[in-house]
Amino acid sequence: MSLFGVIALLFPLFSSLDTSEYSSAKFPRVNIKNLNNNEYFYVKVDASNQRNTNEGSTVISPGTSWLVIKDNVSNFYVYEVPIWEENVLMPYKHWYQFEGECSSFGPEKLNGKITSASKIVCKDKENKFSLYRYWFWSITGENISGKLPDMMSIPFKLEINDLVLYKG
Repeated sequence: MSLFGVIALLFPLFSSLDTSEYSSAKFPRVNIKNLNNNEYFYVKVDASNQRNTNEGSTVISPGTSWLVIKDNVSNFYVYEVPIWEENVLMPYKHWYQFEGECSSFGPEKLNGKITSASKIVCKDKENKFSLYRYWFWSITGENISGKLPDMMSIPFKLEINDLVLYKG
């Protein structure tokens, strides 16, 4: 009986604590108001850069973009990809261990639609990199060949016209 009393006393306190507004406020938001079904776009998060050190060597730092996809039935998918300038840096054993670059990386359309059967691929016509034949992922981010890492999915919540990305 006393346990019931304690729960009854604490219930108003816990029910008044709505943390969803606070929680989503501290995470990045991506506006998707103008994103139609069967479209995708990139959000550049960090630019790539190159700098010289005091020792005379060059340090190259890749940037980061988020690939945001909306399929034909309004499902969203968000992935983090490393970039160099405007090209996606393609993975070797890990996403931040690079095999090459892709200037046109995104979902394929099947009969004009991005569907659950669509693949995320490098659409470059020519590529000299050895792992090019493995650069394809399911729409849910799994590497289809099994030879490369899955895509880096970002959890999110849909709030009206925004995706709240749980990435800090």
